[in-house]
Amino acid sequence: MDEGFWKEFIINFVIGGFLIATASAVASKQKFVLAGLLLLFPTKALLTLIITGRSGGNIACLGLVEGMFVALIPWIVFLASVYLCLKANVGYLQALVIALALWLFVSISVELLLEHP
Repeated sequence: MDEGFWKEFIINFVIGGFLIATASAVASKQKFVLAGLLLLFPTKALLTLIITGRSGGNIACLGLVEGMFVALIPWIVFLASVYLCLKANVGYLQALVIALALWLFVSISVELLLEHP
């Protein structure tokens, strides 16, 4: 792996860790919407698009953004699954396992449908 990979990894790790810690602290103060917004701050997307744009230009960025739109499908399934499980009084850890399994299933299904029509 090249130096660029590790530089991006460290930046993502530091920023991601900061955002998670901040969102957790904010959530503990019952500020759930703000915590949710912090968790969805597009750090990784911004960095990835900048790096992709440098090497591949607008066309590569456009393809990546289209992929991100497709990725919203399993993400929404994940969030809806967690929400519905928690509303049904399923424990939060079990809710996360169920949601992650559904996310994985939907992600693989979407990939197979779009890559192999």
